[in-house]
Amino acid sequence: MKATLNGLLDSITDLQDGFELFVAPISSKLSRGIASLPDELIGLVFKYACVEIGTKQAVWLSHVSRGFRRIAISEVDLWTTLHSRARPDEIETYLSRSRQADLYVVVNITPDDYNEDLLPFFTSCFASASRLKSFSITAELDDGEYPSNLVLSNELTDLDSGELEFPRLEELCISHYKKSRDGMHSDNFAFEDFSPSWDAPVLRTIRCRDYIPTPTATAFTSITSFSLQISLRSGNNVQNFGWLLEFLESASNLSNFDLEVFDADRFECEFLWCLTRQGVPPSPIFRFASRP
Repeated sequence: MKATLNGLLDSITDLQDGFELFVAPISSKLSRGIASLPDELIGLVFKYACVEIGTKQAVWLSHVSRGFRRIAISEVDLWTTLHSRARPDEIETYLSRSRQADLYVVVNITPDDYNEDLLPFFTSCFASASRLKSFSITAELDDGEYPSNLVLSNELTDLDSGELEFPRLEELCISHYKKSRDGMHSDNFAFEDFSPSWDAPVLRTIRCRDYIPTPTATAFTSITSFSLQISLRSGNNVQNFGWLLEFLESASNLSNFDLEVFDADRFECEFLWCLTRQGVPPSPIFRFASRP
């Protein structure tokens, strides 16, 4: 047995050595080739890498070499996405290196997150509220998890009680994902008491998944485009579409409304009856799609 294992180890070592001999010249050529490219082209490659792999790539690239660091730091667009999973020192780095460019905030919430967990992140982001262009919040719930213990609430997002100004904010995305296909009810749409009173004069677009915005939120009054993906998992969902109609009625400037309904095969007739009976507020463009 020992001799067999030793023979196997020798074979693997020989394979590794052969592979390294084959790869080394290619790696060397790639390194020299990339280094010889113009800085503008390398910067463009960096941007694509950050889109494909994520915002952390900007930090990693800046650590490769002095040349890469210089190029990465000079490319402001690499540092404009603030992610809630980044460390506080990384957020400060992104804020500094993005200079005065528009900022894109991405928040991921899990059942383990409470207000105090993400409060430092929100505080850092809102300190640069004047630069925020888009805000994306995703809540990922485990089966049976009730969302009222999550962080999407006024306590967190209205830190200055309506004094925050977002002059560049154009888009807000709120998505709620639940692993189980059962157990969704109207309370799941509420996300506690999220009704921001931000001053966001150019907020035009709201995109939601399994979340219906609060009709009394003053921050939502200027929207012109609303997109909603929603799953009908029980008849109760259909009965609570009055909330959706209330929101639509409060959005007096709405000109585009996209509604995509999933799991609707059982309740589609009742749902459509609800819409036609209550009446969808007039909108120049109303698109409806039903998905199995």
